Amino acid sequence: MSDDMPTHWPTGVEPLTIDGSGKIGVHRDTGHLYWDGKRVSTVGRLAFPERALAVVATAAIVSMALVDLVRFLNGN
Repeated sequence: MSDDMPTHWPTGVEPLTIDGSGKIGVHRDTGHLYWDGKRVSTVGRLAFPERALAVVATAAIVSMALVDLVRFLNGN
């Protein structure tokens, strides 16, 4: 292990060496990332506040579209 590792890294995490770079790969057809033959999971999920904001924004957009549609159909 190297002495110049970042201090904020968790215990047991080691930097990638030139020799270790052969363990990383990309699937030719899907583009999925693999490390030592195992697929690397990179999942991004929204937290509750982000999901709530998305629901509110979607509801606002839909309601504005419906109001505009009613106005258009009424000739306003």
